[in-house]
Amino acid sequence: MDGAGVFAVIIGVNVLMTTLAIETFDGLDQQDAYRKGRDYNQVLAEQRAEAALGWSTQITSRIADPARRTVELTLSVAGARGGAVLGLVIEGTLKRPTNAALDTPIAFTPLGAGRYLAQVTLPAWGAGAWRSARAKAVRMPASPRTC
Repeated sequence: MDGAGVFAVIIGVNVLMTTLAIETFDGLDQQDAYRKGRDYNQVLAEQRAEAALGWSTQITSRIADPARRTVELTLSVAGARGGAVLGLVIEGTLKRPTNAALDTPIAFTPLGAGRYLAQVTLPAWGAGAWRSARAKAVRMPASPRTC
């Protein structure tokens, strides 16, 4: 094959790959990206309200069962004065940055002393990273107790 033939093959492969990329991927990982962008002010307000509570959190993880791809997440919540925050209902999502279809919901159960546990079965191990869990107290008492 001469030099012109090599370039023809390269150009042909580039055209094929570009065509496949354009036809198979719409560029959106999130189907509701517009709404999320529009609602960003609410996200900022929630972050300010969260900061005003003065709570601190710590999350740890461990592989509970490698064969079943089960991971345990333990979340500790402390109040502004360092006491454990009790009575929360906490839910969240473990996100896979490269594939939203693998995002996994998380529900934490209280262990006591401000600690909450979630056991999560991941849809796949795969190469790459999981983004840290985004958790939110979906229900909390009118006056959360701290000890």
